Amino acid sequence: MAKRIHKKASAATGATGPEEKSRITAPQDADFLRAHLSRIEDLWLAERIRGEAESTELLLDESYLGSTSDALPQTKADFLRFVRSSPSTYTGGEHAERDIRFYGDVAVSTGTVTLTSADRESRFRYLRVYRKVDGEWRLVASQSTRFWTV
Repeated sequence: MAKRIHKKASAATGATGPEEKSRITAPQDADFLRAHLSRIEDLWLAERIRGEAESTELLLDESYLGSTSDALPQTKADFLRFVRSSPSTYTGGEHAERDIRFYGDVAVSTGTVTLTSADRESRFRYLRVYRKVDGEWRLVASQSTRFWTV
């Protein structure tokens, strides 16, 4: 399923296998999972900016329901259609204020993302809900709100 993005994230966070994972204590385990999910989000953002839909297709759960920054409801099919049909004019993106909390096999990620292009910058506040399925994090819900400048 989402093996490719999970493998990239594992490589970046230093995961070496089940035997190494079993030696991690509870507080370190939460730190490891937080770093791993942060890396998944960063890779996903970078691939979306490049207009690649593969990681979106792999990361979003079939039950995904979201809300766009324009308050439109969005299913997985809607999200994929948008990524595939709307080439990004953004050249960069960065997460900030990220906070990831774990509740068993559910994770909630909140924060901001800033997208930049040659002529503009757009900021959004986001909320993402993941669930762990067969050892992999799947995005089941998300919502974003655009920061409006006055």
